[in-house]
Amino acid sequence: MKRLAALWFIIFSCALCHAITLGETETKARYLLRDNVTPYRYSSALIYEMAREGQDDMVGRTWCLDNKIAVALTTGTTEYTIPSDVLSVYRVTIGTSPASAKYIEEKTLKQLDGKADWSGVLPSTPSCYFLSYNRIGVNPPPAAAFNNAALTVYYAQKASSVTATTDNLLNNINIISPYAQAVAYYIASRCYGLDGEAEKEKWAWALYLDIVNTMQSQLLRRPNYKWWREPQ
Repeated sequence: MKRLAALWFIIFSCALCHAITLGETETKARYLLRDNVTPYRYSSALIYEMAREGQDDMVGRTWCLDNKIAVALTTGTTEYTIPSDVLSVYRVTIGTSPASAKYIEEKTLKQLDGKADWSGVLPSTPSCYFLSYNRIGVNPPPAAAFNNAALTVYYAQKASSVTATTDNLLNNINIISPYAQAVAYYIASRCYGLDGEAEKEKWAWALYLDIVNTMQSQLLRRPNYKWWREPQ
């Protein structure tokens, strides 16, 4: 374990200060796999696919990317479409202007079903929101006073897919870009697993998880980055 920690410290200390690209990730993965001399054992297409899987796994574990959108409300309309890159909604505010925006709480459909005919209530001031796949709904539906009001949705975001060698991992976000090197260890672990080399597979996977866990720990030390905290 001490050797693992020491190796991780050396590797992380040498991390690139700029965003890590798909091409750089492939180079590092091939170095870890000793597959950096042609003819390669693993095709670039396979490594790129594993890189996308690794990026998705990393973002899914950490919710390290976030975004927000403004949804224009329409009188009497309950549900609205949200983007396909939404991983999880964690905060919603409503208001006719940014200064008047107020937080509204989430309710599950099961909770709303406990109300008498909640779907048939008259338009009024929305007091809560609910989620249904790629849609967000408000209850009660907005009254005329809220027509074109801003429903601001804050959410954990899926990573943009990387396809070209110059594409940056983790949406090119500076604060987390150094940790993108974890994807190379994800690739190495998967490839060692395909080779039937269990010990090397575990070694690469342990390093992958170590970087991911370090990332989570460091981000929690940044109060202004803790977007998953409870709304004030």
